Amino acid sequence: MSEQLSPEDHLTMPDLADPDLAEPDLAEPDLTDPDLTDPGPTGWGPAVTSGRFRSAMRHLPTSVVIAAGMAGDRPIGMLLGSFTSVSLEPLLVGFLGDHGSKTLRHLLDLDLWTFSVLADDDTITPGAFCGPLHDRFTEVKWSTSPLGTPVIDNSVLAIHARKHSTVRAGDHDLVLAEVLDITDPHPFRRPLVFAEGRMTGLAPR
Repeated sequence: MSEQLSPEDHLTMPDLADPDLAEPDLAEPDLTDPDLTDPGPTGWGPAVTSGRFRSAMRHLPTSVVIAAGMAGDRPIGMLLGSFTSVSLEPLLVGFLGDHGSKTLRHLLDLDLWTFSVLADDDTITPGAFCGPLHDRFTEVKWSTSPLGTPVIDNSVLAIHARKHSTVRAGDHDLVLAEVLDITDPHPFRRPLVFAEGRMTGLAPR
């Protein structure tokens, strides 16, 4: 699958339409920078700056998931690159959200969410969710779950959940949700993956 977009923060893919978030520098680090050549606090080697860390973490594949809920009769949602399973007892999933994300603040006002795992042939949804908050569902095909939450049509998997708790984690929040129901995986669809600065798919089975 060809490159679709480059999220602002490849670790969490936060609200790209948020004007409070500046475009980061995703270029490879300058190894002549004194911050990169001075020994770190452990004395083991170069200090790890945020830019060097971001560049290194580009090589770690992440999920591409839409978290969505209903604010009255209006669907709202955000693109996630940090969605993961957390616990079996109780059943918990979670994701990381940037403190500066306005969409995250809207989502945290809601009690119920659905997490739609996007399919690797979905060329519309990732780009739509990088646009303004009120336009994100305009060109996207979606339906309503039994919980009343938005589900992206033709997603690989949909996890329906209730807000559990939020834990501050540096410049992000770790958001936990209790799993209430699952729309079983589509047997013939494969998930979209974000790695090395681009959207891609898994190798053929």
